[in-house]
Amino acid sequence: MTVKLPMLVMTSLIGVSILISAHGKDKKVPVEQCPAVVEHVKFIQGVKSPSIAAMMAECKVASDEERGCLMSAGSRRQLAQCLS
Repeated sequence: MTVKLPMLVMTSLIGVSILISAHGKDKKVPVEQCPAVVEHVKFIQGVKSPSIAAMMAECKVASDEERGCLMSAGSRRQLAQCLS
């Protein structure tokens, strides 16, 4: 459990960062689509993704452009590009 907790914190921070910073050129995704955004990010990140509840909360405070960046990502690398 001791090893898993720091990893969970790290992946949560990555998730927060992804939702906070995104490319503005992507399609805008409204807050009503958060369940789809969370499902998509969870699918890409796999077991390394934060909890659904945490990602849902982050999604709801993200901008339409930030959600769009995440939805357009098809790999972990592309998710990371939402950070720049």
